[in-house]
Amino acid sequence: MKTQQFLNVLFYGSIILALTFVLLFETDILIGGWLADNRSADFLCAVFLELLSICAIPVAFRLVRPGKSNLSRISYERRAILRLLMLSLPMVVNTFAYYSFMGVHYATWPSFFLYACSS
Repeated sequence: MKTQQFLNVLFYGSIILALTFVLLFETDILIGGWLADNRSADFLCAVFLELLSICAIPVAFRLVRPGKSNLSRISYERRAILRLLMLSLPMVVNTFAYYSFMGVHYATWPSFFLYACSS
């Protein structure tokens, strides 16, 4: 499989996975808010995902920067795959966490993911 096709599969696959979580939770196949009462887990999950997002975004954008870098050993294709995974994994996890905790602070990542990957 060519790299471009694999990147498309990763990109659309993560969106489909997130939309599948939305569909399953909205149709009550999976029970939403099952962790809403656990405030300590909510706080820890929110802090972890925020730190992950704050750290992953600059690193992901730096991975494909043209020019000389310390990552020249790694091929461009591998860096592109790693970048897409670094941007899409928090989106899927935030979507699942949003429905698990029913907290609106998890809902901002999917829109940023789509904006970041389109540029």
